[in-house]
Amino acid sequence: MDDSTCVAEPSFSKASSSSTATNGRPARIRGKEAAGKREDASRLHVLDSHMRLNLLHQGATHLSCQSKGINDGYAKLARRYVKLFKDVLKTERVKIQPGIGRTFCRKCKQMFVAKVERCKLNFVQRKVMQRTCLLCGYSRNYEWNTGYVSRNEKHWKEEDDPFREEIMQ
Repeated sequence: MDDSTCVAEPSFSKASSSSTATNGRPARIRGKEAAGKREDASRLHVLDSHMRLNLLHQGATHLSCQSKGINDGYAKLARRYVKLFKDVLKTERVKIQPGIGRTFCRKCKQMFVAKVERCKLNFVQRKVMQRTCLLCGYSRNYEWNTGYVSRNEKHWKEEDDPFREEIMQ
């Protein structure tokens, strides 16, 4: 045999060996590659649900600003958007900033906007503010502590997420 003859040798690459198992089914990807794919898939899933939440929150805020009274058509549609917002939060298991959750009533899903009077604010004690919904009567107490940062707010400050600003708007 001379050197000019070419003998084809089987090539064993990582992709071809891991693409199919011995039984003909695709083999499972393991290790760092699998973790990376899972992370990418979960990140895309969260981004889609965050965009949907952002759209629902902006729509509810806009409709609440358009409404003139507590129980007119725009306010009812805004409450429907908030209900859908809550349903997406439950099904997708997405965490939001606490300030966003405080913008609507927990009982009747009424959106609190500064333009239309939908809640009554009282100071129960020196540093405790009570907000009462005018539609359903649900009241909630908030502590007035300017230096307090909750665990979730610390998490949001530490995490650098470019899509976080979209949720806040």
